[in-house]
Amino acid sequence: MWTITDLGKGYSSVSIAQGYLYTSGVTEKQTIVFAFDLNGLLIWQKFNGQSWETTMSHARAYTGSRSTPTYDDGLVYHLGDLGRLAAFDHGTGNESWALELRDAYEAEIPEYGYTESVHIVGERLYCNAAGKKGFLICLNKKTGKLIWANTEIPGTLGFSSQIIAEFEGYHQILGMSSNCIYGVELKTGKLLWTVPYENQRSNNVTDPIFHNGYVFASSGYGKGSILLKLRTSGEEIFAEIVCLQY
Repeated sequence: MWTITDLGKGYSSVSIAQGYLYTSGVTEKQTIVFAFDLNGLLIWQKFNGQSWETTMSHARAYTGSRSTPTYDDGLVYHLGDLGRLAAFDHGTGNESWALELRDAYEAEIPEYGYTESVHIVGERLYCNAAGKKGFLICLNKKTGKLIWANTEIPGTLGFSSQIIAEFEGYHQILGMSSNCIYGVELKTGKLLWTVPYENQRSNNVTDPIFHNGYVFASSGYGKGSILLKLRTSGEEIFAEIVCLQY
């Protein structure tokens, strides 16, 4: 029916809300967030920081926007390759707020840049800053102000996005760092459990899957797949390995 071109380089997927289509790309070393109507007509485009670059010969083809824009309650949220997190008005593209995660949380540029699509629940936004002052952070979605920051998660950025899970009264955000799978309490940021899980390249890229008390994850570079079962004992929750296949 129609096509859209000139989006630049990128691995961003597409999100659709309120009759608009949102995506991102990289042009001339700048990360750009786009909004189109459902007929493919450009509504707005906004810059969201410089793009990630590399001198690693094997990774030169990896350049391009990673994050898919997240829509919630009239705003479009996007995490740029170098850690610029911004909220745009969904209809006009006007910037509501922006935050440089690397400056705010003392983070180095991840090996392959920031890659996740941020997660929003209620009034809270969750994402990985991967810094000394906060690995996983929770922000007020309307202002970008910090609610909590978790500095206990081991490893470095895993390049995947988080998911939300509820199990026997524990409301958690589940994710993967470079060397583990973890569960963090949504309300407080408390680290509830971790399970070691690291491949030869230390880059757990895929999102975990939660269903009926089980957590499934898969990784490349010689690692394989893992199935965890969440269990509770008294006031504690933990995850035990049910199956690990290489």
